[in-house]
Amino acid sequence: MSLPIVKVLNLTKKIKNKEIVKDVNLEINKGEIVGFLGPNGSGKTTVMKMIVGLISISSGEVIINGHNIVTEKEEALKYVSGFIEYPELYKFMTGFDNLVHFQRILGPVNKEDIARLADLVGLKDALHQKVKTYSLGMKQRLGIAQALLSSPEVLILDEPTNGLDPAGIIEIREYLLKIAKEQNISIFISSHLLNEMEILCDRLIYIHKGEIIDDQKNIETERERGKVTFSLHVTPTELAKEVLKDVVIDINTQQQTIIIQSYFGDIPFLIKKLVEHDLMIYSVSPQSSSLESKYLAKISGDY
Repeated sequence: MSLPIVKVLNLTKKIKNKEIVKDVNLEINKGEIVGFLGPNGSGKTTVMKMIVGLISISSGEVIINGHNIVTEKEEALKYVSGFIEYPELYKFMTGFDNLVHFQRILGPVNKEDIARLADLVGLKDALHQKVKTYSLGMKQRLGIAQALLSSPEVLILDEPTNGLDPAGIIEIREYLLKIAKEQNISIFISSHLLNEMEILCDRLIYIHKGEIIDDQKNIETERERGKVTFSLHVTPTELAKEVLKDVVIDINTQQQTIIIQSYFGDIPFLIKKLVEHDLMIYSVSPQSSSLESKYLAKISGDY
């Protein structure tokens, strides 16, 4: 069994004698997507910043591919990349020029590599447009391409879907799954979108008040993650079934109700699609429990 690509040992952060993060221990394995869940102020961003060396560590260790982020920072950072909240981009430049600029900082410019990364994150056709014309989702995807320029083994992404509409969230999810699978890159990602995390991640780590309260290691793999069944009372029923038949896993009709099997994170996208076709939606009733109830139980002390 291979060693973890990231190993965090008893990580603690104190500010004015107050412990913001307390003895955090976690591991990230090669090619694994790990979700980091916790309410605002729980310590998610603080932990991520310590992992990538953006803020000092009060005590404990971060080991990246065998290198200590404190004593071997330059060597450790060769294996990790990403962004905290939003990527830093030059909006007056094109996507291509941004990637050229950041690649030049790292070394020689390789236009073939830039084209490959743009294609990987779905920006091939927009690469020569100015970033100021990009949607938020496109900027996030350009930020991911920028992070991949250094050929990292680990991507650290803090709230990469923050502010995105349902379609943009689904896009980011699909590209991250593709990157992890095709590039065998580990991804450590935080988000407030709980059920989206359940769909995306191989493993979920919960943090509350600066402490890890659970490390859920047995999430269903691949597209089984986040699967739910729900009923929709909608008219005209047959038209609704036709509109959705190619974008859900399964669909059946019961009078004016359709029973759908899909992914929880896709529900807003499906509703939007029905509204765009002027269908009348009377109710949406999930028929399976969501990650939200489990999460709320954990942070309320029921763990």
